[in-house]
Amino acid sequence: MAWLRSAGVSLTAGRHVLRFVADQGFGIFHSLRIVNPSATQAPLGGTARTLPGTLKLADYDTGGEQVSYHDTSAGCDGDCSYRAADDVDKYGEVIYQTSAGEWMEYTVDVTATGTYNLSVQASAEHGGATFHVEANGVDVTGPMTVPYTGSWGNFQAVTRTGVSLTAGRKVVRLVIDNDAGNNDAGSFLNLTVQP
Repeated sequence: MAWLRSAGVSLTAGRHVLRFVADQGFGIFHSLRIVNPSATQAPLGGTARTLPGTLKLADYDTGGEQVSYHDTSAGCDGDCSYRAADDVDKYGEVIYQTSAGEWMEYTVDVTATGTYNLSVQASAEHGGATFHVEANGVDVTGPMTVPYTGSWGNFQAVTRTGVSLTAGRKVVRLVIDNDAGNNDAGSFLNLTVQP
């Protein structure tokens, strides 16, 4: 499934009826999203997280769909009591039921240029899905594999050594690359960067 985008669509305030018209045959129409392009991305709570350190992955930046995260399904599935207004699927403070193409971003301050160990706490009922971590749009980890842990709530650290980061403000992005043929790529709890 792929998202098709059209920018610069003007809408006036008030009630409207939207009509989807297929001009020719195609596969499946799943959903329609309207995103405010003027939404501003900012760290949750207004303060960037510090690395080295640990960030809770449910604390992705504010800004909304296609600004600070991308979720392939509308609305939050699971136990959405933590940040209920967002589309990211969660179970409490766990990123839950992820799918290929989804991502979340985190504004961070890296205190010193160096080579670090980066670990992500992940879990999966099936295992084999892959993800990666980016800093300012550059893949810094390469593919990392979600382990089979027997349960979405049984986390294991997936670690990449030799991750190079420069000092200063960065936007870190966790990207789900594929779901290994399952409907759920896995669940994610924390990301830790250590010297």
